[in-house]
Amino acid sequence: MDKSELTELQKEAINVIEKNNSVYQNELSEIIDCSKGYVSQLAIKLSENNFIKREKDNAGKYVLKPVKKDDPKDLDFSLLLAGNEISPFIRDDDVDIKGDRFTNWLMNLMYEE
Repeated sequence: MDKSELTELQKEAINVIEKNNSVYQNELSEIIDCSKGYVSQLAIKLSENNFIKREKDNAGKYVLKPVKKDDPKDLDFSLLLAGNEISPFIRDDDVDIKGDRFTNWLMNLMYEE
């Protein structure tokens, strides 16, 4: 899901969470003036689509946190890997499509399960 597909209320919720760096789910319902049930469903959907993180604290309350897209833990590098070989296409200045490095990478990609 792309951010442009979100409703105005969902975008507002994300903005509040990003601005405050973290917000309790029950506080968010008061800030955006929606029922706790609606905000719960909204938070679940935003979390499933990786716009926010939804975590329980020690008291069992949900804390909503922004997802930092530049955080390496949130990035998916799987498309750059074939087996344990990294793609030779990360930098275009050294790519030789007839070279051994590319051939080995391609062979690993073909045989990956």
